[in-house]
Amino acid sequence: MKKYLTEIIITLLIILVSTFIFYQYLKPKGSFKQMTTSVKMAVKTQESKNEGYYLSKAPAKKIDKILVELNQGETRSLVLLDPKDLSQKKIFESKNGISLNPSITHNGEFIAIQVPAVGSTQKTQISKISFIDINGKELDYISKYQRPFSLNNCTFSPDGNFLAYEFNLPNQTYPEIFLESDLKYFENAIITQEDIRIPNSEKAANHLPQFLPSGNGIAFLADYSGSPEICIFDIGLKVPNLIRLTNGAQAKSTGKNLFVIDSKEEFLFYIQNTSWEGGEKICAIPMIPSGRPVKTGTISMSKYGQINYTEFNQNVVNISRLYTKITQLFLSPDGKDMIITADGKIITMKLNGSKVTELAKGDFTQFSIDGKQVLIGSNDKNTSSISFLDFEVKRQDKTLNFEGKIESLIWF
Repeated sequence: MKKYLTEIIITLLIILVSTFIFYQYLKPKGSFKQMTTSVKMAVKTQESKNEGYYLSKAPAKKIDKILVELNQGETRSLVLLDPKDLSQKKIFESKNGISLNPSITHNGEFIAIQVPAVGSTQKTQISKISFIDINGKELDYISKYQRPFSLNNCTFSPDGNFLAYEFNLPNQTYPEIFLESDLKYFENAIITQEDIRIPNSEKAANHLPQFLPSGNGIAFLADYSGSPEICIFDIGLKVPNLIRLTNGAQAKSTGKNLFVIDSKEEFLFYIQNTSWEGGEKICAIPMIPSGRPVKTGTISMSKYGQINYTEFNQNVVNISRLYTKITQLFLSPDGKDMIITADGKIITMKLNGSKVTELAKGDFTQFSIDGKQVLIGSNDKNTSSISFLDFEVKRQDKTLNFEGKIESLIWF
């Protein structure tokens, strides 16, 4: 009896000591529910990390930062500028002499840039698209069609689903426009799925593809008729259609930011090259064609075969007076004002051309994301400066100086 009692007591002591050690040293922190939740979150995070996400699923957002591209001879740099405290951070540098031409995704997380392709030299300067994140980390670019030759003027659709760019083979005199869709971020790479070739001109050397605010179409420069024009390719239709919007309207075709579409997609504003008048001016044309088309036809397209095009003879409206040279054109976020760089000056006006105001001297400009400030960039011989102007009171302040010349400014 005593033997059994002793064994029971020893067993109870072992249980008590084991329980004490477990609770004192081995017990997981938190409740069972918390522990289970942590495990589920870890699994979910791992799945998300492995599967990545489609950019079109990410909400659009404004970061309120300024991306500055600087030309320092053979070096090109990207500097991220905070407009609040004016802090600067160099996020990328390239020593090949090729312009980076940055373009930013709708969620402000990724930047597409141009970098040298295989076989690129100072003479040929063949470029390809590469990606970095907002902190400058380099990402892989995995495309269904790995094009080894020159890719330029990259741009993203408003929802992040499409990537458009100009593609040029070495034996091609003029580039073509390609669309890649279903953009996805996965394990430090940007991946695209589909590929569409847009029918374009055989003569235009600079298409400057630009998505409509709705994302349902893409506008680009072309030269179907021997005169620079702006066309709209509708990617929202089951049967794609090409609209030749400004046929014969002498759209300017050299430079960047040469045309813009208002947020309601009612008007297209563009720089008209009026060589017969000896200068350039801002014009507007209705986005919704009025009247009967003057011509219809078909154009070959790689994915869709023969597609229809419609040509309209639109009434072009003069917005601005004649300037010697206009280099940029932007609309304010509220769509009420226009800002241009013309003859070395930053000029603002209403969309109908009224209330013309010369703000300052400068070479680059852009509205802030809330439209309350105007960014003014100026280049000197080997240096540049950026200043901020209060758009309401038209007062300029907060000037920053940089080594090298400004190539582009993006407030996003």
